[in-house]
Amino acid sequence: MADITFKQYYLDKCIYWLFSTVAVIIVVISLIFNFSFENRFFLCSALLGAGTYFNLYLNRFEPRLIELDNENFEITYFNQIIFAGKDRYYSKNVINVLKKDDALILSYNTNIVAKIRKTALSPEDWETLKNYFG
Repeated sequence: MADITFKQYYLDKCIYWLFSTVAVIIVVISLIFNFSFENRFFLCSALLGAGTYFNLYLNRFEPRLIELDNENFEITYFNQIIFAGKDRYYSKNVINVLKKDDALILSYNTNIVAKIRKTALSPEDWETLKNYFG
């Protein structure tokens, strides 16, 4: 029926916040404490590593592609590294949909399957998904 491709809106937003927050923390710590370059580099690396891990965890339900059929659909996820979401097939009839103004949350047996954000889609694709899961 249709293939719907998503933008990495939420992941990009989280990464921008991560880099700006770590930059501010490093500048403040560098001004307050007299750390050597090696210690500042280690602190920056540790903060960026932990933040990246946390961002990947937050984005584990973000779909990259949804292939819609009449009664079934397939979800492909952005996150293929850590917390890897393998491609999954679902029947439209067994998925519960929580509708919000700017998001659709798909769940199966009380487990979240995908978080579909309006900002990650074109207006036409958003309407297609709302009608499909409506």
